[in-house]
Amino acid sequence: MKKSPLSVRLAKNVNPASKKGYLMAKYKKILDGVAAGVNQVLDAQRKYPLELYKQGNDNDWRPRDVDMNDDSKQWKTGVVSDQEKQIVERALGLFSAGESEVNNNVFLSEYRYITDGACRQYLARKGFEESLHNDTVAVCCETFMLNEEKVSRAYENIKSVKNKSDFLLKNTMEVLENRDFDISTLEGKRSFVTNLVCYYLICEGIFFWTSFVLLASVFKQGKLLGLHSQIKYTLKDETNHLNFGIYILNEIRIDYPQVFSKAFEASLVDLVKEAVSLEAEYARDAIPEPMMGLSSDMAIQFVHYIANRRFEAVGLDFRFEKDENPFPWISEVLEGKDMAAFFETKETNYRKSDALDDDCDF
Repeated sequence: MKKSPLSVRLAKNVNPASKKGYLMAKYKKILDGVAAGVNQVLDAQRKYPLELYKQGNDNDWRPRDVDMNDDSKQWKTGVVSDQEKQIVERALGLFSAGESEVNNNVFLSEYRYITDGACRQYLARKGFEESLHNDTVAVCCETFMLNEEKVSRAYENIKSVKNKSDFLLKNTMEVLENRDFDISTLEGKRSFVTNLVCYYLICEGIFFWTSFVLLASVFKQGKLLGLHSQIKYTLKDETNHLNFGIYILNEIRIDYPQVFSKAFEASLVDLVKEAVSLEAEYARDAIPEPMMGLSSDMAIQFVHYIANRRFEAVGLDFRFEKDENPFPWISEVLEGKDMAAFFETKETNYRKSDALDDDCDF
């Protein structure tokens, strides 16, 4: 199999602490600080998270400021079909559980163990954005007069949603709830990397996407344009979240290369493959018959396509065979060029901004 760009980059990588002109007294590894210690932005050695923080601020929005009046009228007057209503309700149920789980991980896991000041600055912004995404679900339930209990309990009552939620919790509880968890050990770091893969590459990078495709198909018909705006704002946030997760995983690989043994990398590949199979199950459940020019087979191919982008971005040596986007229109519907970054994310997108001199060739 062709060697990944990341493998080439890492082979050439020089620890920033040894670079000419490096002014800091000591290079700080990304997980080696004190959780309750002084972790400032002022002496931040990593600049890319601060760029993401600024981008998040530039995308500042509030779900309750989005005009949903026309959406409400379309919903009540039959412009939105029963099938399309089910798509929206199912998506909101998935987002309700997923966004909550992601936010829990920010504050119960990531903010504790990632001790770089710039990264924590961004994580605080990310936590706020997740609260906005949760509020979007609430606004939509109010607009469409949905049964809030039904939406909020989708992770318990809809099997294909429950399976994805159970998968996340099963593979991350070691970090989230084990009071004896020790990030300083090799196995602790591997558990933490597994946690990050689950929430960034899988939950935010794969698990939401069948629903996004279905919603985009509704928006493509000129329906629910208020919800369309909510989703576009959300996806700008999610693109930054994904890029941050990829950045952290690659920084951990640089700082602690011993973590990424061949056996551990194989376990991560298996984890993503299992997640893809769960998303395929969800796609078959959500699209039992072809609708709006979509089929479950097309959605599954799309999941394979974006999973391959995730593998590439963190240097995992596996690819699904069908590596073609069956929905070339989706970027334009959801946000044009900004969304292209979500599908084509590569590790090289951020490294140049972090370089301490300009002799990097990756």
